[in-house]
Amino acid sequence: MMMTLLVALASSASTITGRVLDEKRLPLAYANVVLLNPADSTFVQGTLSADDGTFAVSTNRPVGILKISSVGYKTRFLDVTTENIGDIVMGPDATLLDEVVVKGHRPAHKLGKEGLLTMVDGSILSQLGTAEDVLRNVPGILSKDGGIEVFGKGKPLIYINSRLMRDASELNELKSQDITSIEVITNPGAKYDASVQSVIRIKTRKKLGEGWGGHLRSSFFQGEMSRTYNAFMWNYRHRGLDVFGTISDFENGWLQKYRITQDVAADTVWHQDNHGRSQGNYNILRLVLGANYQFNDKHTVGMQYNSNMRLYDDNKGFFAADVTANGSFYDNLMTNNKEKTRHNMPHSLNLYYDGEVGKTNIDFNADYYFTKNRSNEWNFEESQEWDNRTVTSTNTVRNELFAGKLVLSWPLWGGNLSVGSEVDYTHRNDDYINPELIVPSSYTEVKERNYSAFVEYNQLTPIGQVSGGLRDEYVTTDYYSQGIHIDGQSRHENHLFPSLSLSTQVGNVNTLLGYAMKICRPTYFELSNQTYYSNRFTWQSGNPFLKPTIINNVSLDATWKFLSLNVSYSHLKDVVVQLGRQVEGHESTTLIIQENIDKKDVLTLSLTAAPHIGIWNPQLTVGMMKEWMKIPMPDGLYSPSRPVFSAQWNNNFKFTSSLTGSLNLDWQGKGDSENISIRSHQIDLYIGLTKTFFNERLSVKVAGHDLLHRNHQDVLVWFGQLTLWQHRTNETRYAELTVRYHFNWTRNKYKGTGAGNEEKNRL
Repeated sequence: MMMTLLVALASSASTITGRVLDEKRLPLAYANVVLLNPADSTFVQGTLSADDGTFAVSTNRPVGILKISSVGYKTRFLDVTTENIGDIVMGPDATLLDEVVVKGHRPAHKLGKEGLLTMVDGSILSQLGTAEDVLRNVPGILSKDGGIEVFGKGKPLIYINSRLMRDASELNELKSQDITSIEVITNPGAKYDASVQSVIRIKTRKKLGEGWGGHLRSSFFQGEMSRTYNAFMWNYRHRGLDVFGTISDFENGWLQKYRITQDVAADTVWHQDNHGRSQGNYNILRLVLGANYQFNDKHTVGMQYNSNMRLYDDNKGFFAADVTANGSFYDNLMTNNKEKTRHNMPHSLNLYYDGEVGKTNIDFNADYYFTKNRSNEWNFEESQEWDNRTVTSTNTVRNELFAGKLVLSWPLWGGNLSVGSEVDYTHRNDDYINPELIVPSSYTEVKERNYSAFVEYNQLTPIGQVSGGLRDEYVTTDYYSQGIHIDGQSRHENHLFPSLSLSTQVGNVNTLLGYAMKICRPTYFELSNQTYYSNRFTWQSGNPFLKPTIINNVSLDATWKFLSLNVSYSHLKDVVVQLGRQVEGHESTTLIIQENIDKKDVLTLSLTAAPHIGIWNPQLTVGMMKEWMKIPMPDGLYSPSRPVFSAQWNNNFKFTSSLTGSLNLDWQGKGDSENISIRSHQIDLYIGLTKTFFNERLSVKVAGHDLLHRNHQDVLVWFGQLTLWQHRTNETRYAELTVRYHFNWTRNKYKGTGAGNEEKNRL
């Protein structure tokens, strides 16, 4: 009844509409549009322009003064005499630009509706090559271990035109020329899963074109090992129909060298000096097939099927260990290991409907996800003093997920109200068999159901854009071991997650202040009761009794001219860390297991300067992360004391309209994070050159990655009774050659956002 009344009230208001454009008559997103009382210029109602520059202000007043403002542009005032204002062209405000900034150049970064917005279209970022290349130049984003992370927030959800990115290879398949903007959200609201701590939203240009289009890419990478990536994307468009597909092949060879010193303070003091090498090869064949049909501007349906098949995945390595007991020689141990993993054809299917009935927007998604893989591992140990040992294992994992999500939203009282619900069902089987019975075999089954609902409201007020929400998540888990239901490891959890944010402008400074409660649920691997064999001195296991980590976060984003600042403070309860225990009956063996500790506090700071100086576009980001926590150790409590500092210095050059270059330097300093002490500096130097031909249809890129070969790690880790020092060198120095060609190419219009996203990440 209350919801019906709210909709009725919203429907009774008149709506003032229009479109905001920049000086080039391109859509200007996130401009402030405020209706003022003509009598005293007081605030009546307001909103922000959408990605396409359009706006709609609901009001009961038929006339007024419309104020349109955006950082870097002159504020405009218009008398409102009709509901349709039409196009409003904004001119650049040269008084806001520093003398080193080219006149008329709009700010590279500003605050959007939810986070920091980087404008790509029309900038040198649009000529870097791929979306992955662009993301490396966005403040607060790190390229780490071959993936994308948000500073202090971990792995984000990534959306491309409101569609959830299914596979990281999509970033390599998206051309930088097609991107208009990238928004980094460091405090996501109630409409996102409570486990989501950061979100990246990529918007692309809307191109017109009928018929067939295609995009081809071929890349070759050469270091000590070689890699190749080849992809063909196609699209057929006719009126409201959009059919698309992708076939790509990624063949990767990797190499890792390491030295490890390990000390265990048990009944006997054990010391190991190890050195070793691991390498592997895998091949991924990716298939995508989808269709999208737009009946009219208000109703769209679609489906998309994905399959990432690992045709092979083979690893091998060796390590040698010199072992002492209480300072006396004990053994020399040589271990050779190899692993083969075979994957059944995985399946991922998304169906969606996006529509508008009256003033209510409907967003419905249904997802199905299935994977199955089998890993066989062999460890061959040769001992100088004791018996030789062969340890084999087979691990078979099967995952199946069904999920559905419905979100309704409509304008209300000059703002926007959204309500939604989501249901996930997960079924996982995980069997681990050790025929030699050195470690216990296990047969586990997990059935988990997740029910969630949320409400979120945002409105532009006299003090700024205010958004608030509340999310309720109920999770029930049934845990089985060898077919028997285990009550102690089955659980029922219910949590409420509030969120609140305020975006406002004070002079030339834009700020976004936000609070959100989040949750980090242990992965299914961390909850497993399996014991994995590393060698006769070290085993590793999950912990079915782990509790989820609850996170309370407050963050502040601010932009001024070409400067942007992010400050984030988080309080975490029931933090998961790895600790070591002595295995009963095996006094020389340490079991590394995940356990909960009481709490942790984290402060992160990052500051970015991104001026524009002629052909040179420098961007310098400096960051700091400091943690406060107490980790139980045999001789007392350990607390990380040193902050971790980092810096990224990106330099992009536009030599001509078709020739660009990049020189990027990443640095991370020494410091402490949880029970890990970073003992060395990491430096990564990248140089690249891109040339386009035939009106940007053909592009050639040559680049060198990690040219100084200093992207290695020296860390000291305390696992309780076990102390481990590791020097690790990954093969990250390599040369790249990439060739791309496209014809009549445009991104598909798919709008599916997906369901069950949190569960997919945990699986």
